[in-house]
Amino acid sequence: MFKGRNWRFFMQKLYCLIGRSPVNYKKKGKQLGMKVVWHVDVDLGHLRKVSRQHALIIYNFEDEHFEIKCLSRKYPIYVNRRPVLFSDGPKPIQSGSIIAISSESFYFLLPPR
Repeated sequence: MFKGRNWRFFMQKLYCLIGRSPVNYKKKGKQLGMKVVWHVDVDLGHLRKVSRQHALIIYNFEDEHFEIKCLSRKYPIYVNRRPVLFSDGPKPIQSGSIIAISSESFYFLLPPR
C-alpha cells in the first residue's frame, strides 16, 4: 500500500508504475495527439518534475523483497531522503520507507506478516 497525505493506493500485483498520465498538448492551435503507451498505476497528477513513467516498484523473487527503480532520466526519486537516479540499479525498499517524487511524498507499507 502507498499512503500519501490525502490518498491511498493498494497494490494488487507484484509491480507498480508511478508517474503521470499523458495529456494532449496544443501547439499553435493544432491538436497534437499523444498515444498512451503505458498505464500508470499511481497517477501523481500534473506535478512539475514528474515524468510519465517515473518509478517502478517490483518484487524481487530471488532476494524476496520489493525494489524501486527510477525511470526518469531528468528527475531523481528519493527513498528515505536518499536520491535514487536513473543510472542507479534497483534499490531495496522496506515497509515504512518514505518515497518522494517531485513535491509528493508517501509511505510504502506492507501488511504485517
